[in-house]
Amino acid sequence: MRLFFLATNLLLGLTQTGWSQATSFVRVREGGILHTSTGSAAVFNDYKGMGLNFQLNFGRAYATATERPTVFFVDDLMLQLIAVKAAPYRKSTAAATLRAYITAEAAFASQAMGIPLTPRIDAVQVSPSQVGTWWGYAVPTETPGQTKQQVFLTFMQGDFIMGLGSAKLNGESLPSIRAMLLRTARALHFSALPIAEAKK
Repeated sequence: MRLFFLATNLLLGLTQTGWSQATSFVRVREGGILHTSTGSAAVFNDYKGMGLNFQLNFGRAYATATERPTVFFVDDLMLQLIAVKAAPYRKSTAAATLRAYITAEAAFASQAMGIPLTPRIDAVQVSPSQVGTWWGYAVPTETPGQTKQQVFLTFMQGDFIMGLGSAKLNGESLPSIRAMLLRTARALHFSALPIAEAKK
């Protein structure tokens, strides 16, 4: 599974096998957005059959779902999430594992676009005990569409690599996109058991 955004007006995922609908996604009223006492959220139980349960918490941000279960708009900024098993990329440290994953993703993106891409990689503190990785690349100017840059935040969660990504379009602010991704990552809630879908 690849975390990669095409340079189009919408986030269209590319993968070697093709994006599949996350059948474990909890579809509720409001297009997949769950409303709670603390704001809006989206629940994923047994994500893609991997036994991973989590809740994306958007807080008071204005969040809307799309026809793709893993793509949202948060305060009018696009957000896509993915979780993959870390085993194929596993190295001696979390940082090395993330770097191996990013290297594979960048190689796939380069091949898909037919242009060499060199991602910029920076560390980021997701939580006091968890370091993640910012990475991304500028979209070549000859690529059609309004996307100027791809932006990703990846971090480890047990045996999984979690990825949150967005695309910087004309007129959008990169600091605003990064703030939204980091805020969303810090508010993610993981559970060993399926998460209740009760609405308040």
